Amino acid sequence: MLRRRFLWSILVVVITVTLLTGMPGCRSGNLPDESFTPPYSYVPNTGLQKDKLPEDLSELAEWPLRDLADVLNFHVGTAVAYTAQTFPNSEQYVEVLTREFNAVVAENVMKWDTIRRSESSYNFGPGDAIVNFAEENGMMVRGHTLAWHSQNPSWLMGKNYSREEAIQVLEDYIKTVVGHWKGRIKEWDVVNEAIDDNGKRRDSIWQRWIGDDWIEIAFRAAHEADPDALLFYNDYNLEFLNSAKQNAVYDLLKKLLAKGVPIHGVGFQGHFGLEYGGAPSKATIKASIDRFAKLGLYVQFTEIDVRIPKDVTPQKLQEQANSYRNIFSAALEHPACNAVLVWGIHDGHTWVDYLFPGTTAPLLFDAEFNPKPAYDAVRECLIAEIERRLKAEENGQ
Repeated sequence: MLRRRFLWSILVVVITVTLLTGMPGCRSGNLPDESFTPPYSYVPNTGLQKDKLPEDLSELAEWPLRDLADVLNFHVGTAVAYTAQTFPNSEQYVEVLTREFNAVVAENVMKWDTIRRSESSYNFGPGDAIVNFAEENGMMVRGHTLAWHSQNPSWLMGKNYSREEAIQVLEDYIKTVVGHWKGRIKEWDVVNEAIDDNGKRRDSIWQRWIGDDWIEIAFRAAHEADPDALLFYNDYNLEFLNSAKQNAVYDLLKKLLAKGVPIHGVGFQGHFGLEYGGAPSKATIKASIDRFAKLGLYVQFTEIDVRIPKDVTPQKLQEQANSYRNIFSAALEHPACNAVLVWGIHDGHTWVDYLFPGTTAPLLFDAEFNPKPAYDAVRECLIAEIERRLKAEENGQ
């Protein structure tokens, strides 16, 4: 009798635990937790500046991307290269930049190896030039990037800091840089690519020197330096729903938010290649945006390009355009997304030609600054979203 009562007690405990936690194999820490209350919440991007619209909407087909985006309170941006052949020296480069984009991010000159190439000094000159230009032309500025495993100066990589020393160096750098552009740079990629493709912590200098809390330390330092700036975690391959990497980043950000760490958004880099099928479907992209939006986060596409395996053909250009269409249409329709930035202006200057041999032509304009089918696809998406929001207003939605 005592044995039977003991077994019954064990059974009751097992049933209770199962009811509280879910059946084995059915639980998932990657599913949205309805009890989670985000400490921050994005402002939905659903507006429409009707006063900027022409009486004849057919005229929109001739508008540049920037003007269409302004109507939607949306940012269509680009990475700005600071070289002898690009900004600020090429008139054609600057003309297209000014005409087509209302947001900018520095391609390289706001990274450690430019800003603090020397341990004893800071170099803000090239970054200042981009920020000044953006302000003069009414463009939003994103800062990229404060902490990363790559493009660090040799003097930093040669160190062997203790935890305490590394924290001091990281905090001092972030506070100095963010403080320099306080109130002028509206958004920062604070931490870049901290998770590898397998969903594990990347073996960066900050991970080795400081440990798992280095990400929290970085975000808190940036927030202290500029409490009004929006702070982003930025990474690639986050567009693929429930991948190991997406799951790991989702879990990381959810845990940090639960601790009150000031994170306001996540950047989907979006470096795609037609050799791998290009961008995911619109439905997959929207579902991925929605997953992070339920944490209260903005979602932005921060480094879009779609490379083409050589040789470039009309069919491949159309496939590229379809990838851009998937990205932009999904982003424009989701209230948590307010920006898409392409990683460069034209195919005459792109990192793809150096980093991905055998591929080329990833951007909206060709090497001679002629708009490509991808450009037309983006414009069509912007116009379609204007029409969709007008119709929603008419229907009282």
